[in-house]
Amino acid sequence: MKITKTDLLIVGAGAAGSMAAIKASDYTKDIIVLEKATHRSGGALGIGHFTSEINPLCNIPGGPTSMEFVEGYLSSSSGWSGQERPLDKYIIAEEFTPIVRELESWG
Repeated sequence: MKITKTDLLIVGAGAAGSMAAIKASDYTKDIIVLEKATHRSGGALGIGHFTSEINPLCNIPGGPTSMEFVEGYLSSSSGWSGQERPLDKYIIAEEFTPIVRELESWG
């Protein structure tokens, strides 16, 4: 059995794992990302994650607050999935736009 040493082991190469590896690379280059999938694009990255970017009001000065956006989203999608999680939607609306802007700046 081969033993591999690393400063950081990240389990999962999805959106969170990939971003963790990118951000951690500012501090160490000895990073290993493990992924169990045998094929690419096995996750559901685009489902619900891009709500703040899809809704142009989130990018207009004086537009709705994150909470107003979430309340509108939940009222318009009531019963759509049966699994609405308001806190998740709030965090996405509040935090996602700066992350997308950073990714866009990378080209």
